[in-house]
Amino acid sequence: MANVKHPFVGNFRVSIDAKQRIAMPKTMRDTLVKSYGEEADSVIVTLAMRQPSIAVYPLSEFNRLMDRLQETTELDADTQSLLMLMSASARACPIDGQGRIRLPEDLMAHAGLEKEAYFCGHITRMQIWQPERWKQFASETLGAMSEVTVRAFESIRKA
Repeated sequence: MANVKHPFVGNFRVSIDAKQRIAMPKTMRDTLVKSYGEEADSVIVTLAMRQPSIAVYPLSEFNRLMDRLQETTELDADTQSLLMLMSASARACPIDGQGRIRLPEDLMAHAGLEKEAYFCGHITRMQIWQPERWKQFASETLGAMSEVTVRAFESIRKA
């Protein structure tokens, strides 16, 4: 993982307008500028890897992830499938003067988004969730926190 001075943190309930635009919360935009400077005028949106949501990456973080996936052996069918799906679903989204990005229709459908969403920080990236899915995910994860914590730290030790 990159050494990020200003991680994306927090969750914010936001509206999606009729043109499928969503405003990036100011703290997220500030983090994008502080941590990613020149690339702060656009983001990459794609399928989130493990959740029914939209992943929002600064360009350099998306490229870093694609490089890491590509480094895995060509014989690893699961990783190659993930790489193909994420890269085929990815779109560059410029951030307009009001801090909004336009979400692609297929990604909105994947995430179940309509008029509202949660914009959530995830250290080096952000995620956009349908509100009920976010609440369910947060509730289930909190309910299983001791198990999740043990698995997370085991994974860190292996890395």
